[in-house]
Amino acid sequence: PSSIMAGSGKNSFNITDLEPGITYFFRICAVNGDGISTEYDTAISIKTKNLPPLPDIPRGVSGVALNARAIQWKWLPSANAGGYRIRRSQDKLNLSGELNAFTTFWNQNGLTANNYYEIFVEACNLTGTSASAPAGRLTMANPPGAAYLSSVSSHSILLNWTANGNPENTRWEILRSTDGFMTSTATLKSFAGNYTLTSFLDFNLTALTTYSYKAQAFNNDSIGSEFSAQVSTVTLY
Repeated sequence: PSSIMAGSGKNSFNITDLEPGITYFFRICAVNGDGISTEYDTAISIKTKNLPPLPDIPRGVSGVALNARAIQWKWLPSANAGGYRIRRSQDKLNLSGELNAFTTFWNQNGLTANNYYEIFVEACNLTGTSASAPAGRLTMANPPGAAYLSSVSSHSILLNWTANGNPENTRWEILRSTDGFMTSTATLKSFAGNYTLTSFLDFNLTALTTYSYKAQAFNNDSIGSEFSAQVSTVTLY
């Protein structure tokens, strides 16, 4: 048996650090200022609650790129989960903080364009934690920065654009038209062409002809961004 002093003037006392699933017995006496105690009252007993089973491993973990700076991570509810945490796979850093037991998605913001991110979902309760398999997703690519033409001759045009925050391995699609993309469209470079430069020399053109261009960025999942605004010029004589 052990004794606990509740303090003067109290008629209740919280006892912590007990073991789960154990029956404890208690009895109470009063002590005066000289340290003389009364007889104990009748003992009472109470059993602490058992800990819940470990949460089930989270299933169905997946990510959807919302844009170039955000991914939404989703998962199915886990039995016995008291809450969830989203952890970065590479170092197990808790990205989300403590999420409640009813949460089945979380948005990861502040990311960089066309970059790969990998996480796992951790279900937790008072007993412990269970971790999902890792899941990864690429963010979207940013649209190209403003396109412009830096050199025009009778048979060639040099098209340029800025990366607009996309990494160097970003692939670009380049389209050309001779009627402002009304009915005429030619694909000069596509995702499959693995073209990663931010300029393109178009040659073997016809003199005194109007050409229009626009560019599009792709992330490495082959998902395209919006196109740049088209730029147009007339080749020289």
